[in-house]
Amino acid sequence: MNFRTSVSSASLIASVLLFGGAANAQTDAGAQQDAGGLDEIVVTAQRRSEKLQEVPLTIAAVTSENLTRAGVASVRDLQTLVSGLTFGGTGNLAAPAIRGVSSTVTVAGTENGNALYIDGVYQSAQVLLNAEFPDVERIEVLKGPQGTLFGRNAIGGAIRVITQAPSFTPTMRVSLEAGQYLGSGSSRSAPHLNAKAYVSGPIVADLLAASVSGGINYTPGFQTRVTTGQRVGEINRKNIRAKLLFTPTTNASLTLAGHYVTNNTPGELLGTPYKGLTAASAYPGSVIPTKPWQTDYNDDPFVSPLTTRLRDHGVSGTLKLDFDAGTLTSISAYNLTRNKQSTSIHNANGTLSCLLNFSCIAFVYQIRQRVYQQDVNFSSREFGIFSFTAGAFYYNSKTNTLNFTGGPLQPIAPIFPLLTQDNEAKTKAYAAYGEVTVKPTDRLSLIAGVRQSHEVKNDVAALPTAGPIKKTFNATTPRFSVKYEVTPQLNAYATYSVGYKSGLSGVTNPGSIPPFAPVKPERLNASEIGLKFASSDLTANLSGFYYDYKNKQESVNRGAGGQVVVQNTGPVKMYGLDFDANARITREFSVRGGVTWIPKAEYRDFPDANGTSLLRVPFDAGMPGTCSTGGCGTFVPGTLDATGTRLLRAPKVTANGTIAFDNDSFDASATLSYSSAVKNDIFGVQTQPAYALLSAQAGYKFDGIRVGVYGRNLTNKAIILANLTSLAGFTTIYNQPREVGVSVSYAF
Repeated sequence: MNFRTSVSSASLIASVLLFGGAANAQTDAGAQQDAGGLDEIVVTAQRRSEKLQEVPLTIAAVTSENLTRAGVASVRDLQTLVSGLTFGGTGNLAAPAIRGVSSTVTVAGTENGNALYIDGVYQSAQVLLNAEFPDVERIEVLKGPQGTLFGRNAIGGAIRVITQAPSFTPTMRVSLEAGQYLGSGSSRSAPHLNAKAYVSGPIVADLLAASVSGGINYTPGFQTRVTTGQRVGEINRKNIRAKLLFTPTTNASLTLAGHYVTNNTPGELLGTPYKGLTAASAYPGSVIPTKPWQTDYNDDPFVSPLTTRLRDHGVSGTLKLDFDAGTLTSISAYNLTRNKQSTSIHNANGTLSCLLNFSCIAFVYQIRQRVYQQDVNFSSREFGIFSFTAGAFYYNSKTNTLNFTGGPLQPIAPIFPLLTQDNEAKTKAYAAYGEVTVKPTDRLSLIAGVRQSHEVKNDVAALPTAGPIKKTFNATTPRFSVKYEVTPQLNAYATYSVGYKSGLSGVTNPGSIPPFAPVKPERLNASEIGLKFASSDLTANLSGFYYDYKNKQESVNRGAGGQVVVQNTGPVKMYGLDFDANARITREFSVRGGVTWIPKAEYRDFPDANGTSLLRVPFDAGMPGTCSTGGCGTFVPGTLDATGTRLLRAPKVTANGTIAFDNDSFDASATLSYSSAVKNDIFGVQTQPAYALLSAQAGYKFDGIRVGVYGRNLTNKAIILANLTSLAGFTTIYNQPREVGVSVSYAF
């Protein structure tokens, strides 16, 4: 890149900043590269392969190389590379937020408002957000509603994971990371092993190819049980994926795929009472953890506080037929998820009195979800000035949920846990969608699309007894875009789109007022303008967006017993800016960064917000330690006027930057990510202060072998990764502490 080009590019980007708008993007694995320049970015965000410059959306496309360099092991860690993407959740139930649009709801029959797709297959359970993918080609993060082409619950956006297709050229990649959590601060020293492998090649030349990938991620834990001083919090994940590619003709292909994931990770559930806020603290003699990465619990032979078992397996078939008129794609899939979590939700070692008063309790959550789905779409070639995409989608799920609470006499006379919830949710959804692109001139493109959705929920609860309750939800979600090519390097666009997330029947709302109240569907109307600039050595993108968000669903504690209740908020107003830039300074040296700024993300009308307050159930007056009502020391559900307050898990600013050096024999990079403060519960008790995370790596390459060193969370920041508010306290689950290690890989 010469100096004159740099100055011209910088001047153009300065002009871009004056006008507002754009898209977030990084390099793509399948891109073609100019000599010494940046990769050409190709995405499939509109159900067809297109250059990023041609897509009037805000998109971040991250390659497997980007993920490795930034120390990203799972989709949940992707927030260090993509501004505007953050994660919350409970245990291994991760909840992504895109531009502050997220969900706190985890009851049966609900799904996150940011859709997850793996090789085109919709993942309603989203438990694979924590899983490692040894065969990732790229990940696309689509910001803003995707209600037309992707539809189902893509109200905030979509995360699309694309894994590598089987190759007719023999290919192999193996990698091993051996790391050590250093025990910095209040964490424990612990080893960490992460191994991945990918093998692909032909079975019958030009006809049949196969690939197999797998991985193991293990650590004995970096947390401390305060009572015994022992190290706890094992993380043990395993996954395997296999694909078979059949190409009987030059215009037809069939890919059969299957995966199996296991996740035995008590470390994802063992939490710390936020600032010591646990029901156990009201009982002298209880052991209360007070620092990040410290935990404790009451031993329980029936409701083990050290259990999280996830089993997820699925199969899919993808058929592609190329015709003169376009490409027909059919995706059929089946998935089964079984998830069991058990934990001591007071996160302390409570006294016998605390247990007998139902203040210290264990909790078990079991879910089994079976899903069938079918998606058929046709993407045409250009017929003069016209092209189109049309398709249909079918979704069928059945979810069974069981909740248990530990018996109060278990320390002296163990009894089986008490069943507190048993329900079944059935969902059938149908959708038809289409989108037309018209190019009246070479520079001007007009896009119009619509999706019509019909969904039937048929739910029943054995405990508390309710149902069957049948609810039907219908939605029309349009999209309109205008794109203009200002110059061969600069595009401008404006888009209006609608996102939709279906409602709930109310069968999981026994504590609502009135009981079993249904929940309205969410709807988000989004307007966005943007500019996209790309040259051989610089890309820069800017977008501005405005959201009118209605009937947002929030999960809260409410009523006797603190049942989880889902309620709708009033309207929500959101607006902000997205910006990113990617520059290759020399052939070997590049820099990349992005920032998302959301100055406004507030509840405009939410006078009856419910949540867990800091008030407690008192002990009997004048009788210290006596509790005739039960539940003394627990936190009382409360109501407040949240009108004008900021949304949960919606930071004002998120940013990231990466510097990288890479030549034939050596590579090195460092990634810094930042987030401003974020609120995790409606009362604002569990607030995460602003933080920055730093990771770095370097490696030497020879004969297909790479030997390197790496460091993750070098600033050793304790970040709230997941949280839970309940009558028993405020649970906080933190991220992984500082880790350093060595790596070795081989590829051909």
